[in-house]
Amino acid sequence: MISIRNSVIDDASVLAEISKASMTSAWSQKDFLDAMGSDLAVCLTATDGDDIAGYMVMYHAADEGEIPSVAVHGDFRRRGVGHALMNDLFDRARSLGLTRIFLEVRRSNTPAIAYYESHGFLCAGERKRFYDNPVEDALIYTTVVQTKG
Repeated sequence: MISIRNSVIDDASVLAEISKASMTSAWSQKDFLDAMGSDLAVCLTATDGDDIAGYMVMYHAADEGEIPSVAVHGDFRRRGVGHALMNDLFDRARSLGLTRIFLEVRRSNTPAIAYYESHGFLCAGERKRFYDNPVEDALIYTTVVQTKG
């Protein structure tokens, strides 16, 4: 059973390991600790029993949010972890009064693009040569945070 909770300091090393295994521009343990300590960040950890299955981070200011990092541990992919994280994040975004969320994704990352589009994100532009290792353009995705009703 997948559960979503606020990330805690003890999660940081595992979240960094998941990030490193999932992307070339990985977040470090310090990056996670900095986000957890910020009043302008939402850091979520997905668990399955005692196992950490994934995470999502969103920074926010005014009425906008940005997702700089999200990843699911390889053993938990295709089991709804990412969807549970995004659904919980949208609930938190609504409670914060956010109206729009942005993110960047590698142009070649078709699984992530499909995941974001399944949650209502639309491509709004691109950033040339945004990523390195390898150098690649980023697509900018955005969505409106819908009120529940």
